[in-house]
Amino acid sequence: MSEMQPEPSFAAVQITFSQGWQVYDKILQYDYMDHQQVYGILRSHYQSLTEPFDLLELGCGDASQSVPALQGSLIRSYRGVDLSAVALQLAEAQVSRLQVPVLLQVSELLDYLQSCRDRFDQILVAFAVHHLSAKQKQAFWQAAGQCLQPGGQLLLADVFRLPNESRGQYLDRYQQLMQGQWSAMTATEQEFINTHIRQSDFPETDAEMQAWARAAGFTAIDCLYFGNADTQKIWRCSRPEGNKRAGLE
Repeated sequence: MSEMQPEPSFAAVQITFSQGWQVYDKILQYDYMDHQQVYGILRSHYQSLTEPFDLLELGCGDASQSVPALQGSLIRSYRGVDLSAVALQLAEAQVSRLQVPVLLQVSELLDYLQSCRDRFDQILVAFAVHHLSAKQKQAFWQAAGQCLQPGGQLLLADVFRLPNESRGQYLDRYQQLMQGQWSAMTATEQEFINTHIRQSDFPETDAEMQAWARAAGFTAIDCLYFGNADTQKIWRCSRPEGNKRAGLE
C-alpha cells in the first residue's frame, strides 16, 4: 500500500522550476541525475523503431534533452506538453530541428491526458510523474493507456523508492546522496533542491507502479535502466496489439 500523501501543488512545482532553471542546468551539466545515460537509452529505443510514429512528450520542458534522442528516428509528429509557457517558448527552436509537424501546449500532464482524444504510438514522460499523488498516478496510468494506440508504448524515466522504503526514508537518502556526491552544487543550491523535493516529490515503489500500470492494461513492463544511486529507472510499458484507432486529429 502507498503511504498517505498530501495533494501536490502543481503551481508550486512550476514556480520552483522557473526560479531554479540555473540550478537545473547545473544538474544537467554535471549529470547528477543520469540524464546522459537515460537519454542515450531513450535514443536507442527510438532509433530502433521500424515504423513511423506519433509521439507525445509530457513534461517536455525546453525539449533540449529529448530532441537529440529523436533526431534521425522515424518520428512522424511531435506533441509537447508542459506547465511552463517559458519552457515551451524555448522548446520551439529545439523541436523545429525534427522537421515534423509539432504542437506545443501549456497544461498539467494529467489534465492533458484526461482531456486528450488523440491516440499516439509513443508517449514519453521523464522525471515528472513522481510529482503526482498516489491517486493521481493511478489516474495517470488509466488516461495514458487510453491515449496510446494498440501496441503503443509509454517510456517512463523517473525516480523510485526502494521496496519497503517510506517516503521520508527516501527523502533522507536522497539528501545524503546530494550531500555526498553533488560536490559542484553550493550549499544554497542543495538547500533549494532539498526544499523542492520535500515539498513536491512523491516517488512510488516498483510494485505499486507496476500494479497500477497493469490494472490500466499495460501487459509488458521492461526495465531498461536502473541507476547506480538506486533511484533513477527507465520503464518501457507496452499496450497489447490490436486494431489501431483514429490517430491525430
